[in-house]
Amino acid sequence: MAAPMSDPASDIPLIIQWANFYADKGFSVIPTAVGEKRPGLPWEVWQKERPDKNQILLWLTGLYRSSGIGLVTGAVSGNIFVVDPDAGEGKQGLENLDDVQMMHDDLPTTWSSKTGGGGRHYFFRAPPGIRIKTGKNIVAQDVDVRGEGGFLVLPPSIHPSGRSYEWIPGLDPATTAIAEAPDWLLTIVRDDEGTTPSRSDSPPVSGGDFNAFGRRIDGREEYMRDLLWARLIEERRTCPFPLTQDVLEKVLADCWSVFERKAKARGESLAGDGRGVDEMRRKLKYAAKKWDTRIAAEAGKPRPAGTWEEEVREPPKQGEAPPLTTINIVAAFPIDPQTIPPRPWIIPGLLIRNHVSVLVAPPGAGKSLLTLQVGLMASVGMQWAGWVPRKQSRVLVINSEDDTDEMRRRLVAAAAVMKIDQALIADNIFLAADPETIVIARTEPKTKAVLRTPLVNELIKVVQDLRIDIIVVDPFAETFEGDENSNSELKWAAILWREIARKTRCSVFLVHHTRKYSAGMTGDADAARGAGALIGVARVVSTLFAMSDAEAEVFGVLPDQRHRYVRFDDAKANLNLITGEARWFEKVSQPVGNAGLLPGDDAGVLVPWSPPGVFDGTSIQTLNQILDVMNAGILDDDGRPTGALYSPYKRSTKRWAGSVISDGLGCSEERSAKILKTWMETGLVFEVEYSDSKQSRKGVKVDFSKRPGAPA
Repeated sequence: MAAPMSDPASDIPLIIQWANFYADKGFSVIPTAVGEKRPGLPWEVWQKERPDKNQILLWLTGLYRSSGIGLVTGAVSGNIFVVDPDAGEGKQGLENLDDVQMMHDDLPTTWSSKTGGGGRHYFFRAPPGIRIKTGKNIVAQDVDVRGEGGFLVLPPSIHPSGRSYEWIPGLDPATTAIAEAPDWLLTIVRDDEGTTPSRSDSPPVSGGDFNAFGRRIDGREEYMRDLLWARLIEERRTCPFPLTQDVLEKVLADCWSVFERKAKARGESLAGDGRGVDEMRRKLKYAAKKWDTRIAAEAGKPRPAGTWEEEVREPPKQGEAPPLTTINIVAAFPIDPQTIPPRPWIIPGLLIRNHVSVLVAPPGAGKSLLTLQVGLMASVGMQWAGWVPRKQSRVLVINSEDDTDEMRRRLVAAAAVMKIDQALIADNIFLAADPETIVIARTEPKTKAVLRTPLVNELIKVVQDLRIDIIVVDPFAETFEGDENSNSELKWAAILWREIARKTRCSVFLVHHTRKYSAGMTGDADAARGAGALIGVARVVSTLFAMSDAEAEVFGVLPDQRHRYVRFDDAKANLNLITGEARWFEKVSQPVGNAGLLPGDDAGVLVPWSPPGVFDGTSIQTLNQILDVMNAGILDDDGRPTGALYSPYKRSTKRWAGSVISDGLGCSEERSAKILKTWMETGLVFEVEYSDSKQSRKGVKVDFSKRPGAPA
């Protein structure tokens, strides 16, 4: 089958034509997740079996109609593997792959595609029986390999950036074939576990003194390469014209002279170890191909001090360890803001991909209700309580405190109050049926070491297969067997949840208990048990506390109704500014709708709430500022205390305490009088007697123990 061409008159979509083409080549082809670079379905079976074209057609005309297609690499696809140099965001995969080829030989001509993110995919075939690794930085830094059990997206799929994966002209399936991997590349990428001997006849590694290619490990190979790069860059700076053979010979002579002189000065022999002038000539031939690309780009940068020779680090002497060269430093500026990707918020300010968020709350505060309703909000993509999800998300709830039936009661009640159509979220919210079995870490009793359980990998696979965006873990302490008051144990358990978040690109929302004596710690991350360790791992920390007595007095809530109200505060937000304003919720009872022969149940639900009456739209911070002014008394024109206090009586508007409220809120005297009356009835503001110019007067002071935000 010939490679497909774009044909507007064709009844078969181009993506299906390409999928059939790849299937005819013997590839295991499966759909990608919509708009993403990962498999769109559970794919373990397709690492061992190839789907036929009928199965692929069903996928691409059904659930994955707008999706892309990807290749399962390895033995299932004829032992195809892919070299994947990353580009962009400071990654130097293409340049590092150049360096590898310069050290050995050019990669053969083969299928090569351009990714939507600016990277490259180079396709190779390994001999039967050779197992190829899958992993990061295998060939070089930022040069990954997709081998056995690997997956990558194929053209003409759409990259998350909106750009297409494309075959590179001249290196596409219509004009070339997939090359057999060269021996030097196989030596790097082969996985000896389960692999038969390579066809390579390269000398074996001996005593750590030789690499897999039979060359001595002493840094001189890299030194030869770096000399050539530096000399060519210098030549480009001074003479930016096309390279001639005379110039190449001059560059070779200059570099060989330095290389040979340094070797003799160090007492090193060049005979018989592959470091002769012919090897330098081969490296120069490869480097010269980059004259108008990489070399031109480097030549355009500011010139370092010293000569080109002095720019290059010399190799270590015999017996010395080679210098560390893995630290990659790049210039910070100039920065084009358009090249900076937005933070991957799921719910801005609350949940972000690849990170852990923590909600800290005492028993009975309503933390389980809140996290369930946040999950419902995200699953439908609706605004709620001031939060605005970026899109509809898939949510997994792991709640160890309530059984599945109780969770269903709460969910159906919450969905009813939030006016959510269950049909819209049928495939978007999931419950762990046996949450008590989900233990990701155990503490070894004798050593107190925190051990990672095998369930971590199982959970990662489940989350990936279900395409979960948010994991709610309630409570966090139930997912590890150890002491939640231990900073060390808590830290390592939290780090495992962060690992799950990073490997699945989801957000993990941990619910955690407060420490003892946490009253009055609203908005304080230190309210959490083992706070220092947990805060260090989490990106966002929030608190949920019941309304205090003092807050109830300020808001005019009766004491026996105070338990119905809770406040949510940002406590730590590394990636966004803390708002400083509390979100308030009221607990209400909602019928579940399960009445039959027996009476039906009610379930608790949180409803966003604002302080009623005269305090509507007024922040606690503003109220406390007014109380501070009132307590300080009357000041002179220079802002110094006069000793006179504000009066509780409206005889003189200038001296009346209600005028402080009117000025602070910009409200009417009627409203300020009502607020002052409420405060005096609750004892927040109280009357005192004092002397002013030898005259006894009545004034007001503030009871700071009862002001908003004070401990209950």
